[in-house]
Amino acid sequence: MIRISSLSALDAWLDERGGFGDGRLAGIHRSAGGAVTLRLEENVRLGLRPGDVWVVEVHELVAEAPVAFEPSDEEDPCGVITAVSAADLDGRIAVEIDESVLLAAEVFTVRRVGMLRRRTEPWAGNEFTVVADNAHDGRLWARRVGEALGTPVAWRVLGGREPRAADQDIDGCFLQETSLLATTDMGVFCTLHRDGSATLSRQRDTDAGLWQAARLTAGRFDRIRSGNCVFTAADWNSYLATNTFPPDDRLRGDLC
Repeated sequence: MIRISSLSALDAWLDERGGFGDGRLAGIHRSAGGAVTLRLEENVRLGLRPGDVWVVEVHELVAEAPVAFEPSDEEDPCGVITAVSAADLDGRIAVEIDESVLLAAEVFTVRRVGMLRRRTEPWAGNEFTVVADNAHDGRLWARRVGEALGTPVAWRVLGGREPRAADQDIDGCFLQETSLLATTDMGVFCTLHRDGSATLSRQRDTDAGLWQAARLTAGRFDRIRSGNCVFTAADWNSYLATNTFPPDDRLRGDLC
């Protein structure tokens, strides 16, 4: 164990670990006696793809007699953190996590818990990327998404109340139900890339049905990337139908 009783010592300890940038706040525990423990995980080896081994070093930062403790307003503050920083709070040393958790004390105790190895789980997010050929244009998405949704859809510029001009490409445009153009500003956002791929992402006013129709349309392409996974069309469609990922080795391919 290490005892830290100065701001410079706390700064040095955090600097040695890169301020836990992109690490994790794995837990906050307050004992009956009032001690507060922050459990922090430092990335040693990242595992980015499904099935990779992800290695973290676990530390506990303990304030036996905290003089200030401000937990996050979030119901569960644990998760990926941007950085942990040291600060002075009325002459006491304090640790702050992403400006949402503050813990101050005269003295901190650091415990190194050890190394943990984890399997990287597959995950899919609120965007996907497909490889498109030269025939790819807005009409393909508007037609097929409309068919899957059972109602007409159109491309619009941000906040536009009418469909975009027919000769305008879809890069930077939003796909939305035609009947909702007058009452919404966004939809499913499209980004076209130089390599011929296209990314569609769900925005804050995207109806669940429209997003599902866009994802079903993506299943017509050979490869789909979402989160840390690259799916074949068959595996993507199966995932959408069952919410179950295929084996890891089928999710680790290239998009091209």
